Amino acid sequence: MKLQNGATYRLENRADGRRSLNVYGNAPANLANVCLWNSDDNDICQQWVFKVVDGHRYFVCKGAPGLALDLFTGSSATANVNNFNAHVYAPSSTSCLVMESASDGNSGYCRIRLENNTAKYLTANQGSNGTGAGRDVNAAGNVYWYKGGLTDYSQDWKLVLIEEAPSQPEPGKYNKNYLIYPTMSMNITQNPTDSNHNDCSTGLYPDYPIDEGCEDAGRSYFYCPCDEMVVTRVYTTGTNTIWFESTSPVVTPSGTYDKISIMVMHPNDSEIVGLKRKYFTRGEPMFREGDDGAPNNNHFHISAGTGSYNGGPWENGWYGPKGNNQFSFTPTGKTLRPEEAFFVDPQFTTIRNKKGINFKNVPAK
Repeated sequence: MKLQNGATYRLENRADGRRSLNVYGNAPANLANVCLWNSDDNDICQQWVFKVVDGHRYFVCKGAPGLALDLFTGSSATANVNNFNAHVYAPSSTSCLVMESASDGNSGYCRIRLENNTAKYLTANQGSNGTGAGRDVNAAGNVYWYKGGLTDYSQDWKLVLIEEAPSQPEPGKYNKNYLIYPTMSMNITQNPTDSNHNDCSTGLYPDYPIDEGCEDAGRSYFYCPCDEMVVTRVYTTGTNTIWFESTSPVVTPSGTYDKISIMVMHPNDSEIVGLKRKYFTRGEPMFREGDDGAPNNNHFHISAGTGSYNGGPWENGWYGPKGNNQFSFTPTGKTLRPEEAFFVDPQFTTIRNKKGINFKNVPAK
């Protein structure tokens, strides 16, 4: 069964055609139980994104990309929970998957096995919805990892396509490591001098931030803007903030050829679980815009500069508070205005509102 890297699926159990793989609760949360629930394409807890990273396959939560379908290996007072139960957790070796043919070879279904354990197949107790607490192999509606060979179709899954993989630049599209504008829709709602951004852009350590509102429909992705980036810092107290940097020098419109660092604020909690030290390649979705920190709507607050994350403690990653309680990004190099940092690829980014900023298009190959 061929799956699209980055596409969203609902996993329907063959033994219970009315129910699908579900993260228990109203939204995916770290360590939450995985069980069966009445099938619903619009239920965020039933939306699983298929990912291939460094040759390893995962299903991550659409509502929390930092969480993956995983084997529980913690401690439990209940028998047949540890090393059996399916839950969601930051991607690791116990999240890597192998897709195998269905129990009877039916091409419309597949079995899902752990990559590092040939005796652990994703298995469901059909017939009822699961719960948050019923985590053992006998719990009604529960999903767990069990030895193969069952013939009741409880280990067979139909992968129902919910959403195609996001469009991405093709690898090798650029002949240099250009830094490209990171969203598919440019809809800048605040430029570096608008309102409280002016406090960030003046005085000590100006960082010239923009607010990017994207499509204004749902929550859009921030895409890796160069050949490879690594997340260097994630902060969750106060306003959620992510720092990440390129693993090699990039080319910017300013003529700079150096490593680049970017700071993004406001992603929601579900977007940043398991992100620290995670690597992304060009065009790969990294996280979605959010409204953490009390902005009025979903957006990215973006600042960029040369060099690396500056230090370890939170206070070393930026400077402030400045006027209007604003903070400025402080990389080890120098901060760049948005038009100095990012080229625009018109094949990737549709421009809705530049807010008066004159961006350069990426040079022709």
